[in-house]
Amino acid sequence: MGKPGKSTGATRSRLTGTPSTSAASNGNTTTGSDTSLSLGFKNGNLVRLSLRDFMTYKKVEMKAGPNLNLVLGPNGTGKSALVCAVIIGLGGEPSTTGRSGHL
Repeated sequence: MGKPGKSTGATRSRLTGTPSTSAASNGNTTTGSDTSLSLGFKNGNLVRLSLRDFMTYKKVEMKAGPNLNLVLGPNGTGKSALVCAVIIGLGGEPSTTGRSGHL
C-alpha cells in the first residue's frame, strides 16, 4: 500500500444506497456487458452488483473495477451481505458463507 496522500494508481468505488433495518430474502446481481471488455474487464468479472431489500440493504449498487476490489468497513455494515448476494446471484447456496441461519 502507498503512503497516505500518495496515489497508488488504484481506483476506488463507493457503495451508494440506503441501509435497511429489515432483512429480506431476494437479491439481484447483475454482471457487465460487451462494453465492459473494452474497459479492462475479462469474461467472468463481476462488473456491478445491485441489491434491493436484501439483508441489511434497502437499495444499493456497487460498481467494481477490472482489478482487485476490496470491501472495507466496521463490523455490522453489510460486507458479508455483499458476499452472500454474489454467491446467491451466481446460483450458490447461502450455507457457503456459514451464515445461512441469518438470511
